[in-house]
This record gives sequence, C-alpha cells and structure tokens, in this order.
Amino acid sequence: MKKIIVFFAVGILLIATSCNNSTPVKKDQLENYSLTLLDNLKPINSTQKSFSHFGVQYNGMPFHLSVEFDSLDVQYYLSQIPITAQAASELGLKWARVSVDWSSVEDNDGNFHWEILDKTVSSLNDKKIEIYLCLHGGHREHTSFDPPVKENELQAWENFARKVVKRYKDQIDYWEIWNEGNSVWFWGNDPDASEYLELVKRTTNLINDIDPSSKIIGGNLARLDLPFAEELFDIGIADYIDVFTFHPYGHFPEAIVRKIALQAQTPHWYIPADHQVEDLLAVVEKTGKDIEVWQGECGYPSQMNGMGWNGSGPWSDTIQCKWIMRRALVDLSFNSNVSTYFLMKEAKNLGREAYNYKGLLRHADNHKKPAFHVYQNVIAALPGKLNAVKDHDATFTINDEGSFAGVKTRDIMTVMLRDEYQKPFFAYWLVLRMQDETEPGHADVTLRGIKLKNPVLVDLMSGRQYAVNDYSYTENGTILRNLPVADYPFIITE
Repeated sequence: MKKIIVFFAVGILLIATSCNNSTPVKKDQLENYSLTLLDNLKPINSTQKSFSHFGVQYNGMPFHLSVEFDSLDVQYYLSQIPITAQAASELGLKWARVSVDWSSVEDNDGNFHWEILDKTVSSLNDKKIEIYLCLHGGHREHTSFDPPVKENELQAWENFARKVVKRYKDQIDYWEIWNEGNSVWFWGNDPDASEYLELVKRTTNLINDIDPSSKIIGGNLARLDLPFAEELFDIGIADYIDVFTFHPYGHFPEAIVRKIALQAQTPHWYIPADHQVEDLLAVVEKTGKDIEVWQGECGYPSQMNGMGWNGSGPWSDTIQCKWIMRRALVDLSFNSNVSTYFLMKEAKNLGREAYNYKGLLRHADNHKKPAFHVYQNVIAALPGKLNAVKDHDATFTINDEGSFAGVKTRDIMTVMLRDEYQKPFFAYWLVLRMQDETEPGHADVTLRGIKLKNPVLVDLMSGRQYAVNDYSYTENGTILRNLPVADYPFIITE
C-alpha cells in the first residue's frame, strides 16, 4: 500500500434531529457500507459562536464593477440586505467581504451616498459577522474608471477612502486595498506592482492615522500569481500589510497544494494548473513579519454561460457543492485563517441579462441553492479554530472503485486538523474532475498515530452522520474498513 502524507482536520461535530432535505442527496447512498446512521449536522447561527474560518463575498453593495451611483436601484439593494444578512447568519459564517466601489458611493458631482453601505455594515454587525471591507474601483470624474496612479488621482482616492474609514472605523477592523491589481480586468492592460504598492502605502497611512489598531489586507491576487507576489514583497509591501490574500480560481481546488497538470495544446502537452501555496508562504515567511495568508475570494458556478470565471465544466448544483467542500478543506490544509466563498447571492450584470451563477442564493427569488446547505454543513462540521497537522500519515486500500474506474490511492487527498482540544478531523477525497452523479467506492484506511474510540463518518453532501462499525486497532493506530470514497470529502472524527 502506498503511504500518503496527510494534512489533518479537527473540530467538534454537532448533532441535530432535523433532516436537511435541500441537499442534492435524495437517498441514503451509504446504506451498503459498514455504517449506522446516527443523525444530521445541526447548523450554527453566526450569533451563536465566536470564531469560524469561513466567510463569503457579501452582496450588500455592487462589487468590482465601477458602477456609478446614479445607475443603482437603491431601493432594491436596501430591500435585499436584510434577506442576505439573515441567510449569511444562518450559514454560521463569521466573515463577510464587502466591496465598496468608489463610484457607487461618490457620485459625479462629488456627493457621497451612504444608505446602502450603512445598512450593509449595520446588518452584518448585528449578526456578529466580521467585515473585511475592500476599497476598490476607479471613478469617471477622477480616473476615467482607471486605477488612481497620478498624483491628482491619488489625492481624490484618498479623499474617498478617508471618508469611508472615518465613517466605519468603530464597526470595521479589517480594510482591504483594491481587488486583483495583478489582472487586466481590474488594473488595466499593464498591471504594475510598484503602482499598486504606492496605492497600498498611501491608503495604509491614512487608515492608520484614523485608526492605528486597524488591520490592512493587501495583495488580493487574481489566482496564485507567485511572480507578482514575489515582486510585491521584494519592493516592500510587507511593511504596510497584516494580511496577504489571493483568489485561487480553478476547477481543481487542490492545485495550490499539490501539483496538477492539465492537458493543453502546447509543445509540452501539459501545463501546471497553478503555483503552489507553500512557495507563497515561504516568500511571506522570509520577510520575518507576522503576516497572515488568506484565501480571499473563490467560487464555482452551478451552470454555464454566467458572468466572471466559469471554469471548464461540467456544471451542476451537485458539482458546485463538491467544489465548495474541496475548496474549504484545501484552505484549512495550509492554515488559511479565513476561507472566503464567492458569492452569497447570484449577481446580475446591471447592463444585460447575465448572471454570476456562483451564488449560494438564486438571484430571482433568494432561493437557497443546494450549495447553500452544503456550505452550511461544512461550517457546522468544522467550527472553531482549527490547525493543520502535516506530519501524520494514512494508508488506503481501495476494494471497490464505484463510479471511478481505474482510481488509485495516489488520487486520494487527505487533510487532518485539530481543534483547541486536540480533537481530530480526518478528511479524504478523490482528486478527480468532479462529476454530477456518482456511486462511491469502498476503501479501508489505516490512520497511524491516532486511536479513535467511537469513530464517526460525516457525509458533508447530505449532512448525515454515521457510526463506523467495522474498525480495529493496531499497535500505533486505527484501521477503519468499508468506508465510502468519492470525488468529494468525507470526514472521520471521534
């Protein structure tokens, strides 16, 4: 059997008597395994707990679009904020990324409009959800919608940023500067690290003048752009930020922690899916400063032909759910203090009938999509502060491939975490292109260095919890037999 080094997961499982019928699972697909159904995970409201790693890009304001205030349907936004805030609280998340586009707050005559942002901030504060507010966007009158680079543009930007920070300094502790400054979509045709750093410097200085206890978030990279990150740290961004974020969009969430090659029409036939997060962490560590690295924005659509990044398919509600589970566990595997899902609610393009289908709520009627309930399961199953354990190991024996013909143990990804009480959570799944309808395979797993007294398996798709019946102990661990294995995570815990 092949030895697999695992990252580990630990947390507290919460058991509930209510069944979640809105997930994609229509029957108990685990009835032919050595498991006994116990109960279902109980969602935790955001007001009921003090910490969670999980957050969401929140639709209180239009985001990243350089939308002019005069084009906004103010009453529509105001009517939606209580609905989305309540849904965010029901998810149990503790973080909300709120984008504040300059031109959606300051009109072309220099007047500032606060009603939407005021209600967004107060609603999330009432739900005990921590806001990190992204100051972003050019302005027609000041920058022709380009980023502020020239001196007069920077001064106008500072006037905008100063007003926002002064207004919300008692309600917001985390301030993010710009969005994806390394991309042509948000910086223009020639992204420039030194220009972005100048914006960070000036914005950080004014924020610190107003509230020295504030935390500054920078980077905000499109994908895991390691060369751009290295340049930013080489020219001194570490002196101005407390958190560095990146947005690792991609069909395979695992591509930032293990090397995945994708077929491509190149002379080499394959291209790497992404840079590795361990290399980014090494760049940050080399600064000698206490800078956290967060996954700041990432999502997957439930259908094709939407706005923004759409992936390469296939698409379905179920595949979106699987992607969310895999993304969350990957983020925890490198100790991302915050893992932010994009997007709370499907967003409509203001100029045409196009939607961003990554949302957890449907745009038309705020219906909770299956992805909402699966993310709720993830948050309930993994509460509190968790730390990855990277020096543990496990071995698998695949006894039945299920729907995954030819699968090997090398295709299995494992994560292990521990909570503050040292309780373990062991997650595992197949790193394959996600499919809509599958039959899990059967596998045995040996967990070394850990003896589980009452092992429980959690199916994050359905929220169901099962007692594991077939297990025994070795001299240095636990053997669990006849477990399901599929293209989405199952969790083993005590």
